[in-house]
Amino acid sequence: MFAGINVLWEPKAAFDAFKEQPKWLAPVLVVVGVGIATTAFHFLRMDISAALLDAMAANIPEGQEAELDKMEGMIGVIAAVTTTMAFVAPIIRLLVVGFMAWLISKVFAGEGTFKDGVGVAAMASMPLVVAGLLSVPIALGYAEPPGLEEMQTMLKSHPGAWLGLDTKHPAFVAFAQFDVFQVWGLVLLVLGTARVMAVPAMKAAMVFVGIKVALASFGVLGAMAGQLAQQVG
Repeated sequence: MFAGINVLWEPKAAFDAFKEQPKWLAPVLVVVGVGIATTAFHFLRMDISAALLDAMAANIPEGQEAELDKMEGMIGVIAAVTTTMAFVAPIIRLLVVGFMAWLISKVFAGEGTFKDGVGVAAMASMPLVVAGLLSVPIALGYAEPPGLEEMQTMLKSHPGAWLGLDTKHPAFVAFAQFDVFQVWGLVLLVLGTARVMAVPAMKAAMVFVGIKVALASFGVLGAMAGQLAQQVG
């Protein structure tokens, strides 16, 4: 099927078809196109500068409000950088994950090219495409455009959101790394690396799950450090 969208309901057949005819550009365009479109939809509806100031204010320890005044002069630059990074994030993610899939194939004597790795990464990102598309009608249901914090919880796709945890709580940060769409994509990534790049599924799983756990751990440690700084302040 066009762009490998059928990976969502028949992953083995989709990856096998990709291996026979590695048309990597189509799924890449779908993932990047939807990513940019949904980012534009959300970001153009909110005041990024105000949202960032609110987020910063929430993280500044009591008694250090003067620091916020210093940041206000830089908020325009910070907002521009944040917006740019949000738009290029889908491209960076595909290149990094595709490189990892290709590197794993070399380490474990698999096969395939870097383009194949990027194609696998794009097809494994289809659950994130679904999440992005779902976020649009959900956001339209809000009385006001959802802010940065609300965007982290509006899909209700992991226990942290179900339980109503604060988005800066370490448990929320951990759960967010393993929400429904992230886990779905991780399973597809392991399967695609196994079937397209000829890497044993168990070895691919160990590498990708290990990286995911490491990233989640760094996020949790950062959240814990933030909570500690607020308590000390």
